[in-house]
Amino acid sequence: MVMPLHDNDNNVFDFKREIILVERGSLFIFKIPTYHQTIRNASNDYGEYDSELVRVDSFYYYVMYKQGQRFGYFRDSAKGINWTKIPVDSFRLSATIYSLDTLVDYIGKKSTLVSSSRSDNGNLYTEKYASRSKPDSTYNDSTLVIYNRDLNKYKFSFSRQADQKHEMKLAHVELIYNPNHTAETGYLRSRRSILFKMHEVTLPNPEFFGELESIYRQLETTENLQ
Repeated sequence: MVMPLHDNDNNVFDFKREIILVERGSLFIFKIPTYHQTIRNASNDYGEYDSELVRVDSFYYYVMYKQGQRFGYFRDSAKGINWTKIPVDSFRLSATIYSLDTLVDYIGKKSTLVSSSRSDNGNLYTEKYASRSKPDSTYNDSTLVIYNRDLNKYKFSFSRQADQKHEMKLAHVELIYNPNHTAETGYLRSRRSILFKMHEVTLPNPEFFGELESIYRQLETTENLQ
């Protein structure tokens, strides 16, 4: 997920949050980043206090569950939380990126399809939408949607309804905000976008995820004995 942020001077920069998902059969293993900001407060020459971002530290937490099961397991070592049983539905509802059904439905109702195209080999299908109305700056001007047949081998889905409609995996949803050159707020004068994207990556440490799979089996065995 990539989205624009701005500082106190209205300088725009991209905030990127990359979630790694490993599929082992029907088991989903998520490695999810979380961030901790260190802020320093200091007074200026006028005796006013101002905040300065010193650094941003990244940590990871993990979620594991099997497709079709109601419960999974969560671990956050940074907060001292060991493997804890959690409802899968609660996890998937905790952030938009785990399920784009609501967003896909909104695009269909509030936007007009202006163009569509298919790659030469037929594995990519692209749709471009224009928003029908823009009440304020929080609403996007257009949307780019891309489906990728090469990702059909994976079980995880942003939206099963969208996948089934095109017989391809929904892989890219980008909400685009056109620059407003007359805006008083500086960052609104730049082009911005919010991007949800699914793509293949090379695991830096595949053995570690094998260990997590073994831990999941142990947790399931312990749960069944209770």
